[in-house]
Amino acid sequence: AHPHTPPDAARAVRPPAPDGEQDPVAGIVDHLIATMTPGENGRLWPVSTTAGETAPCTVQQGAAGVLAVLTRYFELTGDPRLPEVISTAGHWITRHTDTRRARPGLHFGDRGTAWALYDAGRAVDDPRLTDHALALALAPLENTPSHDITHGSAGSGLAALHLWNRTGDARFLELATAAAEELAAAAEPEPTGVSWAAPAEAVSRLAGKRYLGFAHGVAGIGSFLLSTALATRRSDLLDLAVDAGEHLTANAVLIGEAAHWPAQAANEPTTPYWCHGSAGIGAFLVRLYQATGDDRFGDYAHRATRAVAEYASRAPLTQCHGLAGNGDFLLDMADATRDDTHRALAEELARLLLTQRAHRHGHLVFPNEYGDVSTSWSDGSAGILAFLLRLRHASPRLWTVPPPVRADRGPSDPRVVRAPLHPVASP
Repeated sequence: AHPHTPPDAARAVRPPAPDGEQDPVAGIVDHLIATMTPGENGRLWPVSTTAGETAPCTVQQGAAGVLAVLTRYFELTGDPRLPEVISTAGHWITRHTDTRRARPGLHFGDRGTAWALYDAGRAVDDPRLTDHALALALAPLENTPSHDITHGSAGSGLAALHLWNRTGDARFLELATAAAEELAAAAEPEPTGVSWAAPAEAVSRLAGKRYLGFAHGVAGIGSFLLSTALATRRSDLLDLAVDAGEHLTANAVLIGEAAHWPAQAANEPTTPYWCHGSAGIGAFLVRLYQATGDDRFGDYAHRATRAVAEYASRAPLTQCHGLAGNGDFLLDMADATRDDTHRALAEELARLLLTQRAHRHGHLVFPNEYGDVSTSWSDGSAGILAFLLRLRHASPRLWTVPPPVRADRGPSDPRVVRAPLHPVASP
């Protein structure tokens, strides 16, 4: 059985390939299979040399990000080539990770690697992979100077929440709750809500900054707190997630019908990508709308889709900064609202993305924002493949836990759904 196959096959969408062109999903998978080098040369897949992060097993630019997408592809398609590829990649990761101590964070840390490795082991029924993944996920964390999703407590907690959903092991819910309580203690009240400052000992370029976006700031932390609040039925954590949403709506910059955000409050608006901008912030706000029914959060999420639509023709292609991550946000909106307009816009983004494909050494490749070719999750073909798979199969978004269920605060709760979200214009 393929656990991510949607119950309604009619919802699956296949972005058309131009006449004579290879199916892009098949082309990317072929490239990832062909470029895997499981020797001891330090990298399992080739990545960009200009994107900054070099750890070999992480989600962001390492083997875990590619493995997670190939695992999802196998779950959706049953491609008979994939069990061997997944097993080889998984065991390469086990040889290159240490279960005695783990780096924090989802995208740059070992907790994200454990997430990918556990799902891979389940998919190919390999207890050696799942056992190593669980040991890595339970290993003592190095000091955690960061609060965020990518490097810090929110990302570690989200991985624990995912593994609790997968295993039912109460230790993971305890880890997620502990991370949420750390974040609650570190939260700093603002006139408009709540924020988190990156500690002075955090990654140097982040230290002291109060980011709003999903990767390093309020949106990602708020999204984790929301998921943990609903899993634990903790109203204090739900209130904190709502305060995070209030801070984001208060700091939105409206340009016409579109909502943009600065990287930090009072800065100029940044590009509408997952990392700092509208796509990531909108992804949190629509989840907050689902959980609370508060139309203000839904309205700003809708306005974030306008920003994504208006910027589509200028965007790079990838997950962190580009069309793939922006398209995933639009699919979040489609799933949350059942408004097919959002899915149609995601299809348009996929078409724009596919116009920039190229071939190198007989393989389908895509340039990242630096003009390099990479296979990674953040700035390469694995992240692009994840978006195309989700568009085709209506599967869940990677690196998220199941969407929120409405929080029950009693019949007097004003947070009830009063109107559907508005449709969004095409780019």
